[in-house]
Amino acid sequence: MTGGRLTTIEVGLSQELAVQPGDRVLLSLDPADLLRASLLAYGLPLFSTAAALGLLRLFSGIESDLIALGTAFTGLVAGLFAGRLLLRRSRRCARTLAPTIRRVATAADAADPST
Repeated sequence: MTGGRLTTIEVGLSQELAVQPGDRVLLSLDPADLLRASLLAYGLPLFSTAAALGLLRLFSGIESDLIALGTAFTGLVAGLFAGRLLLRRSRRCARTLAPTIRRVATAADAADPST
């Protein structure tokens, strides 16, 4: 939901779809591709944070909370940067995360509340 605001999204159309300005459409994303992108965006930073803290604990005798906090923050930033870089470089991600039109209702259908 956009909170009542209009959002403009550009979507490529196949020639068999007859969509006109004002038509209401249902957009969808493939769940597997959405999961893959969210794992890169959220899972990688989480994993890198845990890995950085695990390596600190394994290879260091330091038990300072401040150093642990700095290490966790460094791991988080590294994971965010790596995830963003991988998402940007992935042509497949940009191609598959484009929404597709699942259903079209003409402007006349959208005005009729019984449809």
